[in-house]
Amino acid sequence: MTMNENDLSKFAQGVVDGVLLDSSIVLKLNEFRRLYEIVLEKTRRRVPYILAIHLGDQVHLILPEYSRQEIVIEPEKRKKIRREDFSFLSLVDCRGATSPSRNFLLFLIGEIKINKIRLGLIFLISLALLIFVAPSVNNLDLANTLLIQASTVFLSIYLIFTVSQSERLSSDRKLFEKGILYRYYSDDRNITIFAILTIGLTFANTLLVHLPWISNGLDGFSLISFSRWVISITTSIIFTMLFHTFFVVSDYYLERTRDIAEREHIGNIFHEEFIRKNRRER
Repeated sequence: MTMNENDLSKFAQGVVDGVLLDSSIVLKLNEFRRLYEIVLEKTRRRVPYILAIHLGDQVHLILPEYSRQEIVIEPEKRKKIRREDFSFLSLVDCRGATSPSRNFLLFLIGEIKINKIRLGLIFLISLALLIFVAPSVNNLDLANTLLIQASTVFLSIYLIFTVSQSERLSSDRKLFEKGILYRYYSDDRNITIFAILTIGLTFANTLLVHLPWISNGLDGFSLISFSRWVISITTSIIFTMLFHTFFVVSDYYLERTRDIAEREHIGNIFHEEFIRKNRRER
């Protein structure tokens, strides 16, 4: 629902007067920009202090000098809110997510760029084994069954681990205010989608093996068989994706564990040094 000039003026006056409504007010970014201008006009250009908490897809803010009224800023269609969008504010304290979450496609492209050598080696080794071992329908059924079992077991353990760790991290206010917690949740979501996609493609590959024009072409031993190359390539892709889920979890979570531990140690060291320094001065 779009707020007109009269509605924005009434709401701005209510904020200045300290009025607290029963619920938060939801605005688009351009509406909030106009609201801010009206508040300045009503306070004779007195710049208000604004506390803004970014949640990636939304921004929750208040003008604590005037009111506890919560204002929620939502993005326009197909746009994401960034901290730079609030550069028109003169006195603002931004906390929470530093940038919008990375969608799955960008996550996938980033992983390919960063790990292209490792991914290429896994793909080529698995492809060579499948091509020269002369895969049969039974062997491929066994391989796909093992891939499905490995993927589902991994996903189950991963989700249990993620939920248990997220419960502990969610109570850390420092991680939330710095936007680190939001980045962790974004990574968890993308890794989960990648694992589910791997399982789905494995099911599809199992069905592909039993297509008549594929299964009939696997009976021979010719290296130039079209069916043999097709099924070897698709199975190698799935092998690569499955192994990458193992590697990406170790990469992300070992780095996360180190990051959290280092931040905690740094905070403790600074606190101890501050206490020691103040004791000396006294």
